[in-house]
Amino acid sequence: MISYTRQPYYLEGTHGKLFCIYFSPSEISQHPVLIFSPFAEEMNKSRRMLSQQAAQLAEMGAPVLMFDYFGTGDSEGDFADASWEIWVSDLSIIINWLLESNTTTFNILAMRMGALLTTRISPSFHKFINKVVYWQPVTSGELLMSQFYRLKLASDMLGKDSGLTLKDIKNQLQDNQHVEIAGYSLNPALAQELSNTKLQQIESSVLKDAYWVELINSEEKPVPPASQRVIDSLCEDGANIHVKTVIGSQFWSVVELVDVPQMHAITNQLLTR
Repeated sequence: MISYTRQPYYLEGTHGKLFCIYFSPSEISQHPVLIFSPFAEEMNKSRRMLSQQAAQLAEMGAPVLMFDYFGTGDSEGDFADASWEIWVSDLSIIINWLLESNTTTFNILAMRMGALLTTRISPSFHKFINKVVYWQPVTSGELLMSQFYRLKLASDMLGKDSGLTLKDIKNQLQDNQHVEIAGYSLNPALAQELSNTKLQQIESSVLKDAYWVELINSEEKPVPPASQRVIDSLCEDGANIHVKTVIGSQFWSVVELVDVPQMHAITNQLLTR
């Protein structure tokens, strides 16, 4: 086991400083890993698992960089001001820093919405990507946003005025109004940009050596058909994706903090061999 240090710092982004944590091993023997986090509350609930994963990879000799998107976590800005284009622009700054600080190739660990962000990696960086590991990737931004809107509907049903509909929320956003959902003030621009993003928009050169890790309830359950259709479509377009399944709870959505050690074990194996 290799010792490592956790180095917090701020990197100047396009609209404000981005909070980063760099897990720096005393001996580097593996490709650096860049982590793309999930969306909104899923990011908060996943932080523990992702931090544990970063620490384990660092102990195996891989430098790891975690960062908070603009308007989230400890980065500057408010969530109400966040947009997809800001996050995409900041991504180039993050990748440039990683390449300047380490080797000329790196791995990606992207969870949930973070997978959609990989569709917007600048083509100039594609040749530097060694491996991509997806944790339960979101395949459609529109589906993710619909699930997010339902949090608003559920909360509204508990109040005195329960007449809000999904169409009402979408109309407010189309009228350029922010919508408060689960403590997050959603920027109409972010909602629209994210809704228009699909994983199938990614260029196959990003996924030349990729792994799709899906959490399932039991060994008898296969990868959901919707996920399998996207995997098949991406592979038909030239991607090279290997599917792995892990039995465990969906730690990004449950109330209690949950660890899934098998997720760590399989990711360690994939990113350090």
